[in-house]
Amino acid sequence: MEVNDVTDVTDVTDVTDVQEVTDLQEIKEELRPAVTSETMLYRFCLIPNEPMLNSMGLPYLDGTKCTDCTEVFIEGKANYDRVLAEHTEKRALRSYKFFYEENQYVAVVDRGGPIKAGDYIVRSAVPGCFEKAPVQNYSGRPYGIAKMDCSFEPKHIPIYLRKKIQKEVQVEVPLTVQKTIRKYNLVKEWKVNSEGEGKWIGVIEPSAEYISEPVYKTETIYDDKGAVLDTFQVPATEWKIETREEEELDENGDPIEELVGEKLEYNVQYISLGGHFEAEYREGLYKMDTIQIDVLNYCF
Repeated sequence: MEVNDVTDVTDVTDVTDVQEVTDLQEIKEELRPAVTSETMLYRFCLIPNEPMLNSMGLPYLDGTKCTDCTEVFIEGKANYDRVLAEHTEKRALRSYKFFYEENQYVAVVDRGGPIKAGDYIVRSAVPGCFEKAPVQNYSGRPYGIAKMDCSFEPKHIPIYLRKKIQKEVQVEVPLTVQKTIRKYNLVKEWKVNSEGEGKWIGVIEPSAEYISEPVYKTETIYDDKGAVLDTFQVPATEWKIETREEEELDENGDPIEELVGEKLEYNVQYISLGGHFEAEYREGLYKMDTIQIDVLNYCF
């Protein structure tokens, strides 16, 4: 078996056995360079009038400059850090900030698909909303860059409640007695007789009010020889069995929680292309959510 190029299986000649092809694929994987911080590509955004950069983060020899916002990829963490430091200093001298406003909340729709942190956000055809940019570049002048993921699918959040148990306890309660207080109300009415003379006519009506008063018992004070020194009144009490609801505790003394259901993280909102909200989904509607973005600055 002869191998012309171990980096491409299609260059293998005289391959007559499947096992030999598998061996070549394993060789290819072993010889493929591992991605490290020195070979990883880092995204960097250039603004108008800045020199175009190659993959090493160096300007082109012909002095080509950006005419619009342009995305480039820098190879290696060291090169990226150098480019970032150089451009941050130059932009500071120009009083330029890459973001016009940071951490702004905007309404987004799923018209462009789910959103990931770092995606470009553009204005949507849905009034007052934004959406994911169709491609990852600056050619369409996006509004900002997403700072969080948004799947437009609310999570199901479990609902836990502390477990309760019924427990009988003995409690001491004061003794009371219900008393009736009789009252009399004077009801008056202005009446006019057949001759046109008027006067107040009153009627006394009995009524009652019920109140609860504590029951007192007499306690006696004795001296050391058993003679009575004095007496005094204290509220009388009695013991009763009451059923109370308490939290059930585990062996560590912590409340026990049980799963009783689940709820959506938030209620999904549906909106039409014309900007009208509807309670239920139908074809032609988009899901809407709110995310945090950094707004790009186009004042160069």
